[in-house]
Amino acid sequence: DWEQPDHEIYQELCDIACNIINNKHSNSLPLIIYANEQYFEKINQMLLALMMDLAVDPSLTNLVENIEPDISIVSELTLEEWQDLQSQGLQQIKLNNSSLVMNISLPFNLPIFSWQNSQPDLEDQGI
Repeated sequence: DWEQPDHEIYQELCDIACNIINNKHSNSLPLIIYANEQYFEKINQMLLALMMDLAVDPSLTNLVENIEPDISIVSELTLEEWQDLQSQGLQQIKLNNSSLVMNISLPFNLPIFSWQNSQPDLEDQGI
């Protein structure tokens, strides 16, 4: 729900992006953000600030270098576009902050990606 306070949305996005970056499969974990077109500018500004903050976060650069999450923003999709995403293994992320959840009507149920439990494989990173 993009009507919620920016700092709450930002924190949730930061947690998700950090988790994706630190995941050993991060190059195959694109993030698709669903929003109405009226919020695209707000989201772009927030994502730009987020990426700048993550670029200077020393805890992230120690784990994974040169990885930027693949983030796309979408609004109204056709049934065929949703089905294409579903065939690619689209999953939804369950947010920590339930006040940010906005119910959208999808033509099918999506499995929930348990990103909170995804931890980086430190052995693969030589740590």
